[in-house]
Amino acid sequence: MRTSSTPQSISCRESIVPAVALFLSPLAVATLLILTVLALAGCSERERLAPPEEPGPKITSMEPDSIEIGAQVEIEGAHFGANQEGSKVHFGTREATVALWSDQRIVATVPTSAVDDSVYLEVDARTSNRIPYAIVEPVVALRLDKLQPARTTTGDIITIWGAGFDGQPGSPEMIVTFSGPNGRIQGQITVWTPTSLRSWVPVGAVDGTVQVEIAGHLSNEVPFSVAPTRIAYTAHVRPILQAHGCFGCHGPDRAEAGLRVDTALGILNTRSTHAPVVVRWDSPQSLLIQKLGPNPPFGDRMPKGCTECVTEAEILTLRDWIDQGAPGY
Repeated sequence: MRTSSTPQSISCRESIVPAVALFLSPLAVATLLILTVLALAGCSERERLAPPEEPGPKITSMEPDSIEIGAQVEIEGAHFGANQEGSKVHFGTREATVALWSDQRIVATVPTSAVDDSVYLEVDARTSNRIPYAIVEPVVALRLDKLQPARTTTGDIITIWGAGFDGQPGSPEMIVTFSGPNGRIQGQITVWTPTSLRSWVPVGAVDGTVQVEIAGHLSNEVPFSVAPTRIAYTAHVRPILQAHGCFGCHGPDRAEAGLRVDTALGILNTRSTHAPVVVRWDSPQSLLIQKLGPNPPFGDRMPKGCTECVTEAEILTLRDWIDQGAPGY
């Protein structure tokens, strides 16, 4: 006699009726069909009542997509979570520092060792989509810091110190201009690096400023003065020092601190324990100018005990001599 038993449980995902129907009686088949329908209905009800699966993090954009090391970027999207907690931002294999985290916006700092790759998130052990990015070199702002010298004659060469000097001298993309009587006058660049330029002072330049232009970008302007004449040691400097008695302490018969000022060679070859006596093309850094002025950086003003000290006009002549390279003639 053929017997059958009622199944104890039926999976929502199984369909056993076709497989066993051939071996069951009509009553058993009917019973099996009823149980299968009831099981599938219960499965559907459980699926309907079950909470929907939370969507994972999704990045829709990142600004900018060409980024600099150490810069901040904004990542926008959805389902990031209200707080960062254990979530992470990755630039390739490098984890980023996060400045701001919200469900739809993140502000992160590009890691130091990041390279061209993709950015993605890890939120609750789920990984977002990836957004590609490229690392770019930082742009150095065009800036002038110092002229050396800041005063000399036309036809002389000055060094311009600053930053962002990238370009091709002599091309329309890179020029140096000086103040002129009726606008700017272009100088001629001879040497350049990313932090310095050397340029001839053009004929016609007047007291005013120097400015650099590269590919249409203008630097700040720095003051520049035009000296009226070339200064020589023998014709201009020696008479000033002799008139103020400097040769008595720093001459052929007596050379205190090893310094002689009765010859250009003597001045140029002497170095004080404090600083060089003369720094060519840089009178502000020259000890000779500092000690002859009214506010020396140390000790007494020279000549020591002077009642008729070196005048401002005479100091300007000495400055011009140094800023023109302290020629020995």
